Amino acid sequence: MSERLQKALARLGYGSRRMLEREIEQGRVQIGHKVAKLGDKVDEGDTVVYRSKRIKISSDSQQSTRIILYFKPDGEVCTRRDEKNRKTVFDNLPNVGKEGRWINIGRLDLNTSGALLFTNNG
Repeated sequence: MSERLQKALARLGYGSRRMLEREIEQGRVQIGHKVAKLGDKVDEGDTVVYRSKRIKISSDSQQSTRIILYFKPDGEVCTRRDEKNRKTVFDNLPNVGKEGRWINIGRLDLNTSGALLFTNNG
């Protein structure tokens, strides 16, 4: 089953779909030996080159879904990168490895503490 290139790369943990769309538009992604364009689809087994790295597209069924519960203390930001270099909730999460990247389910304010859920399956 084919899926859009940016969705497959996002599922594998290479960035957000919007960020990957910009990378594709700028000609930084290849499918096989051809420069990819926005809207291209990939199938399981296709080889993609992104940031000089060869990526073998795998199916969604090979990814095991992980969910974690995290207690967010005051002072951590619910974002991946903070322009003010504040500590983020992602700084303390375990490495998800080859299973993609952590995606937060919900958000809390900077000065709020509480439970947050994270998953590797959007």
